[in-house]
Amino acid sequence: SSIRFPVAFTGSDRKVETTGEVYFEVTKDQRKPFIVNTAGQTVTVLGTNFNIMAYPDEDNVVTTLLAGSVKITKDKVNRILRPGEQALVEDHIKVVAADTEDATAWKNGITAFTDADIKSIMRKVSRWYDIDVVYQGPITDRLFNGAISRQSNLSGLLTILTLSHIQFSMEGKKLIVKQ
Repeated sequence: SSIRFPVAFTGSDRKVETTGEVYFEVTKDQRKPFIVNTAGQTVTVLGTNFNIMAYPDEDNVVTTLLAGSVKITKDKVNRILRPGEQALVEDHIKVVAADTEDATAWKNGITAFTDADIKSIMRKVSRWYDIDVVYQGPITDRLFNGAISRQSNLSGLLTILTLSHIQFSMEGKKLIVKQ
């Protein structure tokens, strides 16, 4: 994850750019709106708590609102989120109910996934443990639920997943996922 911002917010707004996943708690200031630019969307903050997941290898940029309100803009289309909602942005903005605990688990030191397929879990694993993931054989379409401390090592997480009959092997920094 990365965030770019000026040394001081001297203009008419407080603008930052992010990739990856970030969590903000923003103080309301109507004279200087807080604006977050990610790949494909702009979030204008109206004083709030929210999470943005904007990794380049994910299908959507996901903005989850915990408190306050935010305005999501994509190609001149605006949507305002209410607490407990999530915007999924790819070609357009789709607003859905959010699992706010799942969306912000990472900032509380938890690796969590709810109804997640193995590829989305492995994208997280790749980022968290700085490894490459490759697949061998057919990939299961089953969905998984679970949580584990981010302090746990990779082998602890993989042990939990092997209970679901997913097999793994390591070759250096490459994790091979087998059916």
